Amino acid sequence: HDFAARLIAGLEGELLRVVVTEIRGGTFYAVLVLESHGKRVEIDARPSDAIATALRAGAPILVREQVFEQAGERPAADEHERQSIGAPATRALPPATRAAEL
Repeated sequence: HDFAARLIAGLEGELLRVVVTEIRGGTFYAVLVLESHGKRVEIDARPSDAIATALRAGAPILVREQVFEQAGERPAADEHERQSIGAPATRALPPATRAAEL
């Protein structure tokens, strides 16, 4: 995970966020959303690696609402949902529970 952080820094990039995108066949999938030299790039990654990298970089960790639904989790009534332009709804996890809930 330190390697990924060094690689991103070496490419003069920034980790903008991690998004857990889907569950397929019982397996979770995620992407790292990076920006480097004005270009935004999404890189597929194992959720465990993506989350560890985000925690080291201090980047937000988002989970698409459909992932919670497929996993049988229901959002609390007071949780704030985010809607990205052109993307399914996502929820940010509170910092203290990021790793534990994913």
